[in-house]
Amino acid sequence: MNPGRMMIGVLSASLTGGCATVPREAGFPDVERTVAQRTGGKRVHWNQGTASDAAVAESVNAMLSTELTAEEAVQVALLNNRNLQATYENLMIAQADLVAAGLLGNPVFDAEIKFAEGGGGTGIEM
Repeated sequence: MNPGRMMIGVLSASLTGGCATVPREAGFPDVERTVAQRTGGKRVHWNQGTASDAAVAESVNAMLSTELTAEEAVQVALLNNRNLQATYENLMIAQADLVAAGLLGNPVFDAEIKFAEGGGGTGIEM
């Protein structure tokens, strides 16, 4: 195999390997599923500044505009709790840390081109 092609292959593999990203909601679907199972179908929502946040706020306001049942109070507490929102953010950070720990370190490459003083040619070291 041509050494130049081999070097290009190694470079491209190492560059694309370091570009892994973590989805913002990593781990949160598991939280949603577990809460729904343990509370009989109650839902949780992670407020991330999206359009669906307005719909959740409207549903909370609608529940709060009338006398709350015990079931509605639990639902409002799950949707409107600032400590839960902070926990979801921590979950995202922990998931990102976990993925980052499993990634290989960035490779370090070094190359030199040497020119002989007497005109004896060039030397390339990698």
